[in-house]
Amino acid sequence: MEKNTRRNQTIPAAELLAPGGSFEGMRAAINAGADAVYMGGTRFGARAYAQNPDEDMLLEAIDYCHLHGRKLYLTVNTLLKEEELEEQLYSYLRPYYERGLDAVLVQDLGTAAFIREAFPQLPLHASTQMSVQSVQGALLAKQLGFERIVPARELSLKEIAAIYDASGMQVECFIHGALCYSYSGQCLLSSLIGGRSGNRGRCAQPCRQAYELEDENGRRISSKARPYLLSLKDICTTDLLPDLIKAGVCSFKIEGRMKRAEYAAGVVSIYRHYLDMVLEGRPVKKPDPEDLRKLMDLYNRGGFSGGYYYVEHSPEMMSMERPNHAGTPAFQVLKAGAAPLCRALEDLHAGDHIETGSDSAGRAREMTLRQDYAAGTRFTLPAGSLPGKVREGTVYSRVQAGTLLKDLEERYLKGSLKQKINGNFMLRKDEPAILDVSFGAAKVRCSGLAAELAQGRTIGEAEIRRQLEKTGDSPFVFENLTVDIEDGLFFPLGEINRMRREALERLKETYLEMFFRRCGADGTSGDVLGNAETGSRQEGPAQNGQPQLFVSVETKEQLAAVLKAPHVSRIYIDCLRYLDMASVQASAKNAAAMDLQTVKEAGKACFLMLPPIWRSRARKRFYEIFSADLIKQYDGLLVRCMDQIPDATDTGLELVSDTGLYTWNSRAVKAVADLGIRQQVMPAELNARELRQTAGLNAEPRQTAGPNGELRQTASLNRELRQAAGLNRELIVYGHQQVMITAQCLMADTAGCKHRPALLMLKDRMNMRFPVKTHCSICTNVIYNCLPLRLYDDLEACRKTGAGALRLQFTVEDGQRCADILKEAAAALEHKSLPSLTMNTRYTRGHFRR
Repeated sequence: MEKNTRRNQTIPAAELLAPGGSFEGMRAAINAGADAVYMGGTRFGARAYAQNPDEDMLLEAIDYCHLHGRKLYLTVNTLLKEEELEEQLYSYLRPYYERGLDAVLVQDLGTAAFIREAFPQLPLHASTQMSVQSVQGALLAKQLGFERIVPARELSLKEIAAIYDASGMQVECFIHGALCYSYSGQCLLSSLIGGRSGNRGRCAQPCRQAYELEDENGRRISSKARPYLLSLKDICTTDLLPDLIKAGVCSFKIEGRMKRAEYAAGVVSIYRHYLDMVLEGRPVKKPDPEDLRKLMDLYNRGGFSGGYYYVEHSPEMMSMERPNHAGTPAFQVLKAGAAPLCRALEDLHAGDHIETGSDSAGRAREMTLRQDYAAGTRFTLPAGSLPGKVREGTVYSRVQAGTLLKDLEERYLKGSLKQKINGNFMLRKDEPAILDVSFGAAKVRCSGLAAELAQGRTIGEAEIRRQLEKTGDSPFVFENLTVDIEDGLFFPLGEINRMRREALERLKETYLEMFFRRCGADGTSGDVLGNAETGSRQEGPAQNGQPQLFVSVETKEQLAAVLKAPHVSRIYIDCLRYLDMASVQASAKNAAAMDLQTVKEAGKACFLMLPPIWRSRARKRFYEIFSADLIKQYDGLLVRCMDQIPDATDTGLELVSDTGLYTWNSRAVKAVADLGIRQQVMPAELNARELRQTAGLNAEPRQTAGPNGELRQTASLNRELRQAAGLNRELIVYGHQQVMITAQCLMADTAGCKHRPALLMLKDRMNMRFPVKTHCSICTNVIYNCLPLRLYDDLEACRKTGAGALRLQFTVEDGQRCADILKEAAAALEHKSLPSLTMNTRYTRGHFRR
């Protein structure tokens, strides 16, 4: 593989990576020039609603890629629950592993640990859902066995270059397609309000819905004309490819597994052209306007942006007028009327779809053009073509370019790639005919009938060559073919055809077998399922004792209320309280030290909550306020994301992993524990039964099939995992749960940046209000759920999860509300009737009872 040298390191030759939302889409992308595709199967992929192929078709897709010198990566990038990981993943992955699958994209640390053990030769790629944001996160991913990372899409080129320089890992970045509003993997909005989890591949895309934004006084600050406040434009980086290569990116990823096959083919073909120009050293100027028009025709949301590579955030990245395909300007109305006179703004073709408005339900109305119109042409539409009142000057857009799609279909969907092979056919009297064929390192010899002296018509070289070159539906075509025959021989044409078919089929099989693996032949025992101990039920720390009560606070007023609560044994203080203070560092440091001392004097443990992200800016700001000496005075740290683990473990303090470090299964619990985090907050998206499973409670033995079909006894946890699951685990029983962390700023995108933290309200179409905190110190917004979670009035069910501690999470509450909730929680712990202080407030159970 060619490599580009940079800073004494080598960057693998650039790989154009395309979406394969279906088998047809995969083939179209390969035919258009993709070096690799990423696909999901029937399980565990982050696009559950794509046309994901079944097992047989996915195996065929792996073969198709390998035959044509390309790669296929499988998305296993959802969070797996206990039973899925222990009882389903092995049998799901094994056929693909044995077929030669090139890599898997993984989000879940438990899944990664399982795959490393069961399939050690299968490369691991850290999915963007893992949200690696920093050098620290990349180095940790490398330690955990990943060879490639797909970093958070919010990173700048400078940050990406730093990651590559420090880690030397393969870096894969998105170059075209849709962006999530929230840091990938750190969004629970769809899950908590609609029960469709993005972490399970079922995102309902609430970021594409209309919202209003209000300030802290309830005044609307967003425009009625731009209601799609969370909708980002798609990115387009045709002019940034040289910069990405210089930053160390080796894989250039196109988003779009939910889009049609023609989209994948069209985008790939255009990026193939520009990437080849860069790799060949040719100067890359501004993209051809015709190429940009094609990309716009295929899909755009009010134009494109360059993503975050050179900007932190910008209103120019947003598509607030509409959240879906905007098409391209097609024609303008010159004269209104029943049959309006129009002027074509671009070349239009019969079959193009024109958006003409929307119906009462908001669904788009379209008309289909019946003939071609060159750009600038004036034409009259048939009466009734444009519904509603037609106004002069109105521009209508083309939302489907029929000719473009048909051309892409003909070029990339209907055709099939052919690989060039070598062949030699030899025919001698009274000897079996021989056909040798070769493709790469694969060589096959096929024997046939013996030739005879001709009694009449003889067979000639041209006739034999003509039959052999009829390769038909096979993936091969002869590049070099020699025919060596004696004169005067007879040989049946049917036998030549049979030999050709057999030789090509065997050549295909021989070539593909070079990619195959066998479980057990390479140190893989395939026994990962069968090492479970099925002993007696384990009881967690809260089963026989009273759980402790912890509280997290984000404001000074909340802290004052909590200090008076006798039942609270630990207080988490959000570091953003100090990072967001005025730029005078001394005052922020003094405030942090004084609050720490106050908590200690109250006889409570004081833990510091780290920021929700750990990008270079956030990390730098944190250490400006918190010196090593100050940090060591805390009793522990609440770790909010994976990137923080290396820095946190260096402090030697007691560590707690928050809900952002996902522990949906016992192997993930153990993986986090192995990194030095002995206390873990339970996941927000599991129900009570599933939380019990991850804690090792009531693990029932089951029978599952082993690698050779034998039945074996397994349980959810083996002995080692049970020990890990017996760690002190914490359950959040109250609070507005964090549903989004975003690099975009709602204040900056609507009213303009005020350079000071604010509390905003995001109101949806159901008039539900989602609190938003803008943290200017780290240029981050945190959006919270509209309704607070409340579980403390269901204490017995909480205790049964195995939680050793319960946490009240205060975010937007004032002091009096904090005090009321603390009184209710204390009554619950003492098994008393709860005072009706907040019982009339609307709340949610989250996923706990789902």
